[in-house]
Amino acid sequence: MQYDTGPVLPLPLNPDHSFTLQHVFVQNSPHAVKVTVTDRFGQSDTETFAMEVTNVAPTVQAGPDVAIRPGHYIPAADRFHGPGRGHLGGADQLR
Repeated sequence: MQYDTGPVLPLPLNPDHSFTLQHVFVQNSPHAVKVTVTDRFGQSDTETFAMEVTNVAPTVQAGPDVAIRPGHYIPAADRFHGPGRGHLGGADQLR
């Protein structure tokens, strides 16, 4: 199994002879996937197909609504999650 011009990777078969492709791409873009299957007699077949990767919109959780007096700080922990890139987060002081 190979994505674009990357390394050739083993692709284990499930008991029903199906397989699952899983790979993380950083950006939206088209890609080529090549899958080669070899049987126990050494006979093989290769198929190449195109796929389009589309990013999933990130989400943010800023916490509950709060009220503060002018000039005072409130600590805020923010949580950002971008499914294609994993968890991003931080802590800030809002004024």
